[in-house]
Amino acid sequence: MLATALIGYTVLMLGLGYASRRRQGAAGFFNGGNRLSRWSTFVLVTALWTSSCIVVEIDTGYEVGISAVWFGISVALLSISVALLMPFFRKMGYTSNSDLLGKGFGKGVQRLSGVIIGVTFPIFAMSNALFAALFFRALWGWPLAFSLGLTTIVLIIYIQFAGLVSLAATQGVNLAVMLGALGLTAALVHTQLSSAGSRLVPATLVASLHSWSGVGLATILVWFGMNLLNVFSAQAEFQMLAAARSPRQARQIVWLSTGVLLAVTGVSTWIGLQMRLHAAPQISGGLSQLAYLIVTRAHSWEIPIIGVGIWAMALSWCGPLLFSGAMSLGKDVVSVRVPMRWTQWALVLEGAAMMAFALWRPGETAWWRVFGLTLRNAGIVGPTVALILWGEELSGSAVIAAMLSGVGVGLALNAATGFSPTHFVRDINPMWAAQAATFLVLALGRWLQTKPWTHATAWLLATVTVTGYSVSAPWVPPAFRGIALLLTSCLAFGLTWFLTRQLAAGQEGAACLAQGTQESSK
Repeated sequence: MLATALIGYTVLMLGLGYASRRRQGAAGFFNGGNRLSRWSTFVLVTALWTSSCIVVEIDTGYEVGISAVWFGISVALLSISVALLMPFFRKMGYTSNSDLLGKGFGKGVQRLSGVIIGVTFPIFAMSNALFAALFFRALWGWPLAFSLGLTTIVLIIYIQFAGLVSLAATQGVNLAVMLGALGLTAALVHTQLSSAGSRLVPATLVASLHSWSGVGLATILVWFGMNLLNVFSAQAEFQMLAAARSPRQARQIVWLSTGVLLAVTGVSTWIGLQMRLHAAPQISGGLSQLAYLIVTRAHSWEIPIIGVGIWAMALSWCGPLLFSGAMSLGKDVVSVRVPMRWTQWALVLEGAAMMAFALWRPGETAWWRVFGLTLRNAGIVGPTVALILWGEELSGSAVIAAMLSGVGVGLALNAATGFSPTHFVRDINPMWAAQAATFLVLALGRWLQTKPWTHATAWLLATVTVTGYSVSAPWVPPAFRGIALLLTSCLAFGLTWFLTRQLAAGQEGAACLAQGTQESSK
């Protein structure tokens, strides 16, 4: 029954996407013709974040309890902030972050940012594909590599038809199926676990799972910091909102979408918590635990419905992300002459990368999310903020140096601890240090560009001194060292913008005065 339902549902999605793409044509493949309706935009945004939060909240709720809701709240804050920033991006003719940076800083920045986005988006997409593969393994006993490989191949075929209009046509069905499956899963957990009595769980663990700060203040700050930085590089949502008919319409839609997202966050966290308190102890991981519960406890008619819902989560999350990453890789890195063809080929690379990442560390979806955002934000957020503040005044070489520095710091600090999800150099999450490195190198590049060298040298010495003190001062708690580092770099970046703007204005005024004096003498 489940196999028939999955095949039928996939064929339905392919048919809806193909029919919609034929009506729209190639012109709206990347941006939907900038005329998506309110309903289409609402469905796109809501399905994107809902499909992500269901999986992450169940897995994280299983590990840390109700404090997992802070992740969903941080995502809601991210989504609202993106809508507020949308008018600026729309004026720039936004199609992707890599294209936007290319317009401001040149082809070198466009290609490098396209590579960073193309590498990191499969990391973001893998959680839902992995959930589907784990479910298939629990149901049919398939090896994880085979289940994930089959899931990836079907996803690639599905996304081949999935221009933005095609995604809008299919995401409405996906969203309805996901929410229905989530409700049925919650009912299953309640009847099969909550009412069946609790297994023996240590009292200290129960208290931690029911604590709003059980995950730890440092992790909560990382979630909020990560997603607030993500505001400037949330490419998939920007693309969806940019396709709406107006920025005002996009903002209204996001508020409605946020309400649905918060409700889904609460239900999903509760499911993860109940499984931790009541489910089988011999199985580790929230996603594996849920797959086992469905296979062993659900009625025969419930399995196809929940199974199709899990598959809809994979399509809803992986589709937009792999499509968005392939757009940057195929259109902005490889070719601008035949972008659709190269985007479709790039999808194959995106799918292969997603499968490789998932097989490397399949039990740590939350760590993967933070790791991917560490690299992507380090390479994209700083240059995007610089484009907003300085426009095209900053040199492309300075931007490239900053991007490489941020990504390099993120990789090096993760490698120094063996890519540990819990242990960091000097208790500073690499995400903070990587982003700080990008901001500081951008600021230094601006100083060197505007000259004189004495100003740049003095700024560099002062910044190094203050930054070093901010992470080593005894009165700064370990949980706040990363934030202190990032805030110091942001302060240096902001002061650089203010002071070099004044310096540039003074130089321009002096040049105008000299020109006027010369003309008067003539």
